Amino acid sequence: MQPFFDTFSPKFQIVRNQVTTDQKLIGLVGTMESVYSFVDAIQSNVTEKVKVLEDIIKSIFAQTIECSIFIREYHKQGGFAGTNVHC
Repeated sequence: MQPFFDTFSPKFQIVRNQVTTDQKLIGLVGTMESVYSFVDAIQSNVTEKVKVLEDIIKSIFAQTIECSIFIREYHKQGGFAGTNVHC
């Protein structure tokens, strides 16, 4: 007869891995929010600043699209189990 812990250990590891992954994805969303907070900081003289930051802004938009697609696909595959995250 297997000890109780040995029987549930692999299942526990799966759940723990899922929670860890979900937390990292939520952290990614938080990072994405932080990146866009720079918009508030550049409200004055936007036109001048946008010209200077144009390449950076394009890179941010491209990375946002990639992250959004990744998050959407992760959610479709059952990610964020037991959380209130909606995509």
